[in-house]
Amino acid sequence: RGCKPNEEIRINPRDFLLSIGRQDGMENRKWLWNAVRKMAKTLLEITISLPDDRRIKFVGSLLAIASEETNGIPDEIRMRLPLDALRLYNTDSKTLLSMRRRLSLKGPGSQLAKSLQSKIYSHKAPFPMKIETIREQCGSKTARTLDFKKKLILALELLMKNNDIKSYSISKDGLVEIQRKES
Repeated sequence: RGCKPNEEIRINPRDFLLSIGRQDGMENRKWLWNAVRKMAKTLLEITISLPDDRRIKFVGSLLAIASEETNGIPDEIRMRLPLDALRLYNTDSKTLLSMRRRLSLKGPGSQLAKSLQSKIYSHKAPFPMKIETIREQCGSKTARTLDFKKKLILALELLMKNNDIKSYSISKDGLVEIQRKES
């Protein structure tokens, strides 16, 4: 929000990690840098339908990135949104996920719930995923699948209370299916 066209966004890795509930350190800075790199190298195709049957389409990466490093660890991460991607955020269109809804997730399980919330609203309809895939994608350090499943259920219950999802199920083989509420 408030980003001007082609404006560089600077992130202090220490401050960012602490703000999302992670400790600052070499391992977490590498995790953050790898996560940002994945976002930058991922090719996206986003289509927004407008009320008058027009569509806005973007194909490309959402981020251009750079970093300043000491011994291979980022001290600062600089990002820039491509000008074409900024068209996705004009006043005629809306994102499905409001910041107010995101900030209302608090308490035990809220960090995982926010990670899931982003995943849920990134597609027209959430697709089924294995527990292990969710654990890997959210960067959890919980080693045992059973322990992560307990945290996942807590996060999913938070999302239900927050009116983000209508229902969820976890099969015996660990496939998680989520039905999102209409926004």
